[in-house]
Amino acid sequence: MGTPEIESWLPLWQHLEDSALLAYRLWDEWLPDSVKKVITKGCGSPESSRTLLAFLAGVHDIGKATPAFAVQVGILRDEMAREGLHLPKEIASSERSQRPHGLAGQAILMRWLRGVAYHADKN
Repeated sequence: MGTPEIESWLPLWQHLEDSALLAYRLWDEWLPDSVKKVITKGCGSPESSRTLLAFLAGVHDIGKATPAFAVQVGILRDEMAREGLHLPKEIASSERSQRPHGLAGQAILMRWLRGVAYHADKN
């Protein structure tokens, strides 16, 4: 990444991928059958349920890929800006409490799902 202060920084994509893979493993090796049955009842099949669990785990922190989250740590903010993340000057760290990454992630996911649904209706 270029600066010694962030050599051990875990990229967000890696965190999300790790979370999704862990969800697969939890489904396969830890989750009780009774819980799997409840989830499967809503999804239709064990395969769909397992995939849904991994998807949700994999997107749980997508709100961290927003400028409001990125401004928290100066070194990381600067690195993300160098990599192309647009960081408006008006976003100050003090405003972050009004823009939690969980809420941002929900908005991102809802917008994406609407787009998927829109394109599915077109086909």
